[in-house]
Amino acid sequence: MQIFYNQDSDCSNALGRIANVQRTYHAIEFIRIALPNSNNRFRQNPSPGAVTVLTTQQQNQRPNQAPYIIHWNANQNLIYYIMNWNEHLPFRYGWNLEFNVMLSMLTHP
Repeated sequence: MQIFYNQDSDCSNALGRIANVQRTYHAIEFIRIALPNSNNRFRQNPSPGAVTVLTTQQQNQRPNQAPYIIHWNANQNLIYYIMNWNEHLPFRYGWNLEFNVMLSMLTHP
């Protein structure tokens, strides 16, 4: 997992580092989390305690607004997801990335 700010240079550096690692370790899933490049707090969860649902992928295009996820799957495909409250992203071996956990960190100083 790698975390970076939503800036072109920071994103390019993150993708380059992952590409270097993947040349050595094939069939590994990587996750990159883009954080907003500002001091503004993220909005609060409008439905706290709600059951999380499966997130949907974007159209193979990096979102303009952070926070978002870049998932480099085991087939080396880049898949983008906007992070929304009460959503999760499943991975192999039954592990879920719960967006509420990360987003709650962005709402507190």
